[in-house]
Amino acid sequence: MSRKQLGFLALLLGLALIIGGTIFGVRGILSTIGDLDPAATIASPESIEFTVTEPDTYTLWHDHQTWHNGSFVSVPPTLPGGFTFDLTKAAPPQAEEAEEGGLHPSTPLGIPDPVIFTPFGSGTTQTLSIQSRQAVAVGVFDIAAAGTYRFTPHNPAGDVRVFSLSKGKFMARLTGTIGRGLLAAVLGLLGFALAITGILMLTLGRKKNSPPSLSPAGTP
Repeated sequence: MSRKQLGFLALLLGLALIIGGTIFGVRGILSTIGDLDPAATIASPESIEFTVTEPDTYTLWHDHQTWHNGSFVSVPPTLPGGFTFDLTKAAPPQAEEAEEGGLHPSTPLGIPDPVIFTPFGSGTTQTLSIQSRQAVAVGVFDIAAAGTYRFTPHNPAGDVRVFSLSKGKFMARLTGTIGRGLLAAVLGLLGFALAITGILMLTLGRKKNSPPSLSPAGTP
């Protein structure tokens, strides 16, 4: 393989690494931002249903500064005592079975068991700041099956607070995003070095192979 061919190969490989590293890093950032979008947002003591497409861990956030139902909510980030959180799989509607002589309701399927909530300790502080939303992570739900779930926050004192659920563990997502960013940077730097090497090989190769200049007639 000639020097010119090696130069072209290095240049193309370098450009491919730069483009690939950039796409890899941007997709990681966009994926993390997308995962931080709430799957469900609710103000206590209301309840809300949302759909889970695949098993995953869902982080519960206390949105102490946010817009909700057209009003801006601003409360202290620390939750008052007494709050509990219920997350249960919504029971499907009673099916009707066809039998000879007509239709009748089938046997009720019962109330599903609640999803276990794991609160964060006092030494764990995970905060989120996106535009006009300020939130503090409260804990996680480990959802083991897809389906429709009902989330309800309870507080005997009657304090109204806004909560949201987002897919995945925040710190794990953040660590993964940082890792993808570092890998993208390494790929970009490697691609830049290869591209520069390829350009130098092409440039030096042309100078080396250029014909010598001829002296004017009569010049010794």
